[in-house]
Amino acid sequence: VEINLWTLERFYQAKMSNVYESIRINCRDFNCEEGIQCLKANLGDNNAYDSYMAIVPGKFLADIYLKHGSRLLEGNVRAFLSVRGKVNRKIRETIIGKHPENFFTYNNGIAIVARSVEFSKDGTKIVHFKDPQIINGGQTTASLANAIIKKEVGHNMESLFVPMKLT
Repeated sequence: VEINLWTLERFYQAKMSNVYESIRINCRDFNCEEGIQCLKANLGDNNAYDSYMAIVPGKFLADIYLKHGSRLLEGNVRAFLSVRGKVNRKIRETIIGKHPENFFTYNNGIAIVARSVEFSKDGTKIVHFKDPQIINGGQTTASLANAIIKKEVGHNMESLFVPMKLT
């Protein structure tokens, strides 16, 4: 459940602007001081989009979901399906189990599209996202956040990483 308070002024501004509220994520605001390690994919000169492969700290992913909620999943066809299903149960077991450091190995990762990103000075880390949408990996993201909400993880989350494809 997600609760948002909207004033009459906010409704009016949203209606008049006919524009959605932008999501901006500064990695520093989520204890990812140096940014998210990434590697640009060489897709040829004729490609209209840039793509990157990255390694995302699980805590970062959970924290941005806890702040922005389902707005990050508006481009995703599925919402969080709880931990009852076999796949989500296994995701949860890896997150809170004895070896969360294996999460990167076991998990297929997430796919994100973003309107734009900013990089560190050396170009190897993403430091800012504008309008990210998790188009694949909503179950993974929500499972990580759910483990924090239920206080099922502590320092375990520090060794948990998720593969990410960003376009």
